[in-house]
Amino acid sequence: MERRQLEYFVAVVEHRGFSRAATSLHVSQSTLSRAIQTLERELGTLLFRRTRDGVAVTPAAERLVRQARAVLREIDTLAAVARSSEADIAGAVTVAVTPGPSGEPMARIVAALQARHPAITTVARLVHNPREAFASLDSGTAEVAVMGAPQRPSHSGTSARQVERDELVVALPPGSSLAGLDAIRPEHLVGMPFVVAPYGSTLQQLIDDLDAQTGGLRVVARASHRHAVLPLVARGVGAAILSLSARTSASSAGVTLRSLDPPVLVPTWVCHQGGLSPAAQAFVEVAVNRRNEAD
Repeated sequence: MERRQLEYFVAVVEHRGFSRAATSLHVSQSTLSRAIQTLERELGTLLFRRTRDGVAVTPAAERLVRQARAVLREIDTLAAVARSSEADIAGAVTVAVTPGPSGEPMARIVAALQARHPAITTVARLVHNPREAFASLDSGTAEVAVMGAPQRPSHSGTSARQVERDELVVALPPGSSLAGLDAIRPEHLVGMPFVVAPYGSTLQQLIDDLDAQTGGLRVVARASHRHAVLPLVARGVGAAILSLSARTSASSAGVTLRSLDPPVLVPTWVCHQGGLSPAAQAFVEVAVNRRNEAD
């Protein structure tokens, strides 16, 4: 069994088809098909069934793909270790990152990791919500997840550690009458047009809480991604709930940020399952140690 076969196998699983997988791998479809057939003979089991819509992944393939990803990570780690200094940890760690409050803490963790372990490469994989982050851990497409959540995330076989807290604030469009206030209470938001984050996000959960407190927020736009929220606020479409870490981009866009009263602080969590690679273990340790040093 060769590394190339495992890479081809994982690509077909992820793309759910030979044509798209071949394109992503920059090989011909016939080359890919022959490699998969050879792998199936070596394993003694069928991995894919062709269908009208592409291919169906067999139960055997579903069981094997997580281990295949782990083997590929180990091979990459071996190569990185060979290139690095004797004492340093090397390799790559893939991190599933949810939008919203986890973005700025993630950047700080990566900066600290790079300073301590320069031979580690961090691959950030953006997911829409915690459910997708946990699915990434289950499938092995990510070893670690970083997410913002009001309560400790719970998922079978997964550990969660709080590493930071980020404040959520109200983003006011240019010319808003509330810009003169030091802080904004929920009742100030009644009747105000609102731009909201994607369903399932941490910011959407806060919007739902405010909606319940005020008796109904007036939602005028729902962004498909959190990065689309700030431009809509800047255009005067409505207010929004954002992370305080957006203050730099908000200021340049002419958007005013005001704290909520009472303040809303959302913890950032680092989540992982067992069997971490050295690079992933280093990522978790750096994230946790940063909080301990801050405390």
